[in-house]
Amino acid sequence: MTNDGPVVTEYPHDRLSRLAAAMTGALDRVPGTGDVRAVVMLDGGEGGCVHPHNYPGPVDARNAALFIDVAVHLMAMGRALGVEVDVIVNGEKVGAKPARKEGEILSENEDH
Repeated sequence: MTNDGPVVTEYPHDRLSRLAAAMTGALDRVPGTGDVRAVVMLDGGEGGCVHPHNYPGPVDARNAALFIDVAVHLMAMGRALGVEVDVIVNGEKVGAKPARKEGEILSENEDH
């Protein structure tokens, strides 16, 4: 297979997409996880794979939930490492919370 750009398919089509489908399939087998959305990102010698799971509708520019979730998690990872991660969407910076100090506890109603 040549790498002519991203391949968007409804079904797994290569080793990494089959592995990602198996990983998200495990979520489906656990009771009470029907509302859990996941994004599996894998990287292998032949390229990479981004596999969204339980996102409503097509995953494209008209349905930005996947992109927003990934951006929020990247910003949270940056905060945890003490690094500021800026995400720019259509020329506007997505809001970010300041990094917490080491040992600072989350309040009950703050996002995790």
